[in-house]
Amino acid sequence: MFKEEKLYIALQDYDYLKLKNNLEEKENEYTLLNHKLRDLCSNFESAISLFEETLFSRLLKTVLIVASDNFFLKKPQLVIHPNNKKILEKLLKQSKNNKWELICNKTIDPNSFKIHSEQSDIDATIYARWKEVYHNLSDIIIYGHVISINGLVLEVIGLKAPIGAECIIERIIDGKVLNISAEVMRFNKEKTLLFSFEETYVPLGTSLLGRVLNSKGHALDGLPELDSKCFSVIEKKHINPLSRKPINEILDTGICAINGLITIGRGQRIGIFSSSGIGKSILLGMMAKYTKADVVVIGLIGERGREVKDFIENVLGPDGLLKSVVIAAPADTSPLLQIEAASYATSIAEYFRDQDKNVLLIMDSLTRYAMAQREVALSLGELPVSRGYPSSVFSKIPILVERSGNTDKKGSITSFYTVLTENDEDQDPVSQICRSILDGHIVLSRYYADLGHYPAIDIESSISRVMPEIITKEQYLKACYFKKLVASYQRNKDLINIGAYVKGNDLVLDEAINKWKNLENAVEENNNIIKKYEETIKQNIDQWQ
Repeated sequence: MFKEEKLYIALQDYDYLKLKNNLEEKENEYTLLNHKLRDLCSNFESAISLFEETLFSRLLKTVLIVASDNFFLKKPQLVIHPNNKKILEKLLKQSKNNKWELICNKTIDPNSFKIHSEQSDIDATIYARWKEVYHNLSDIIIYGHVISINGLVLEVIGLKAPIGAECIIERIIDGKVLNISAEVMRFNKEKTLLFSFEETYVPLGTSLLGRVLNSKGHALDGLPELDSKCFSVIEKKHINPLSRKPINEILDTGICAINGLITIGRGQRIGIFSSSGIGKSILLGMMAKYTKADVVVIGLIGERGREVKDFIENVLGPDGLLKSVVIAAPADTSPLLQIEAASYATSIAEYFRDQDKNVLLIMDSLTRYAMAQREVALSLGELPVSRGYPSSVFSKIPILVERSGNTDKKGSITSFYTVLTENDEDQDPVSQICRSILDGHIVLSRYYADLGHYPAIDIESSISRVMPEIITKEQYLKACYFKKLVASYQRNKDLINIGAYVKGNDLVLDEAINKWKNLENAVEENNNIIKKYEETIKQNIDQWQ
């Protein structure tokens, strides 16, 4: 539908009778009449420039009738260009209206007219204003009708719009029109499927420190709500890859096994791969309390409600909470809120990074986030392609993860994402995509957890991809040798336990057996004692050889 047709329909549907009644009811309010007539003149003038004489005649006739029926227009004069005289005389004759005095004036624009009376003049020469409005009109009118709401999805017919287009849904509640924003997600035959959304205003700022909030920024800790002055719109930022600073600084986590053997760089993205019940929460709490970071942002996504409170009170503790912000969306919240909570936690980290702060982002868990995305995608009608996950889920994870890291500013976001694993981890698509997109992974072992060894880190399976670039060559060689000893011992532990191994057959294994106790003690630690990076390197690595 073109611009001219759009305007034609708009004018055709204009309720002139209602305007007439309003003018009669408020005949003493001359300013209202003046305003309404100006609008009609605007429509008339634009019609002259765009349409044929028939439409021009109809609109002008309406103007004359409405104005004539108001008796307080005394001695009205219609000033026109001489070229329009015949048309106007014909209209006045048809309407049997002898109230108007027709005056021709060559100085009047042919595409305009003036209404003059004893009260005031109304000039319809508003072409400049109308031209601006006209060129801002959409070339095409796109509309449809909502026929059903199925879970999280609105089904619309008659709407022709591309995927990703933003639409406005009008709802009338108690006589008031409410507009709701929605996005075109996909198509199903003649139906267009929309996903409703609104701009999310959430609090951002230093006032968040020490607080526990939900995905909308509302308080969960019983403290007063945050001042609306600090509310901002969530913006999902995409970082230019050429604007990322290289990772060249060591992040001190305060955990011996990580500092010495899986050294993390500031701005790195690490996955913590763990099944249930092997000390994942303990490790996260130690990181939150002991890591050298200006701000800690913790996103608890899809976890049990009991674990949220337990983590905050017992694992994180009051000291850890002082420099932290906790965003919680437990398992009983909707998938959309869980997705928003993950995005909100990342937005908070981005805010502090932009303030030149070094931020530690901990998200527990990325698997729950993927499950929430799966539920939304399935409700949209997407087909599962791998272990029940639609293909769109695997594109959402990198989008979230890539928001953290370094930029060209001084600040940084070092992020740890927990990933829940099963026995057949190699077949888990979420684990596979996380391993491929993250900068390293820390694997927790049930074997060590069963032995009471905490943190139960499987040194053999864990890796930091940036470790060789940020530590000395000597330290790297020692760390590799430590892993070699552990791997040799683990491969032969059954032979060692039953006494079948003969000393002297393998020199590396012999050394591993002799030093096994020291190796275990080097990576096992009390979660109430912090070990700084320099202390770890000085005391522990020397005894590994």
